[in-house]
Amino acid sequence: MSRTTYPTVYTATAFGTGHKLAGQQLSRMWQLMKTGVMPPMIWVALDHSSRNGTTEFADGVNNGPLGEALVEEVIPALEAKYRMDAKPSGRFLTGHSSGGWFALWAIVRYPQLFGGSWATAPDPVDFHDFLGVDLYAAGANMYRAPDGKPRPLERDHDKVLGTIEEAARLESVLGHSGGQLRSFEWVFSPRQRDGEPAFLFDRETGAVDPAVAAYWREPGGRRCVCRARVEGDPGRPGRHLSRNG
Repeated sequence: MSRTTYPTVYTATAFGTGHKLAGQQLSRMWQLMKTGVMPPMIWVALDHSSRNGTTEFADGVNNGPLGEALVEEVIPALEAKYRMDAKPSGRFLTGHSSGGWFALWAIVRYPQLFGGSWATAPDPVDFHDFLGVDLYAAGANMYRAPDGKPRPLERDHDKVLGTIEEAARLESVLGHSGGQLRSFEWVFSPRQRDGEPAFLFDRETGAVDPAVAAYWREPGGRRCVCRARVEGDPGRPGRHLSRNG
């Protein structure tokens, strides 16, 4: 007896959201499939929120081997239980903001597992342009540009709604763990003796710590998406990668 299987889309949402919001968004996908606009697919809403921010399912010394857990434990368990097309051509990724970073990182880190990735407005994928800052430039500073102007974090066209310094100081008042800037450090930074991730930059001055910045981009692609090639790599035949925003 034949057993119909379906392609599976793994999706993750932005910082500060979880699987409940993703579930609400998937109701629209259900309607599109029900009306025939979209072919039948299985959608899996992943929740990468934690008390320390958003894990982005990246492997790291602070949050743990979450990427490995996803691909070696979670996905096999789902495919064993549900009628999923358990082939690279049947596994896809999508996400927005921090979820978009996950969607890009996962296909770069595990290129033989997934068949395509569609990311919208992902978190920074190149640490030479991290929130507009080249972390590897001499004297890099998160608060001030070389001309002394404050570095914006949020803008509405040409109108600055908030700066990196303002966001960092707000996090310092509310508590470092759980804020978005600190969340990046939980994902990318080395672990200190006290068990906390090292700070990328001095919260008073904005000065970037070169040693921590160097750790962020090593080893080759595990943390910095930009360091791993996707297009034109013989090891990734037929993969589709799309980034918007």
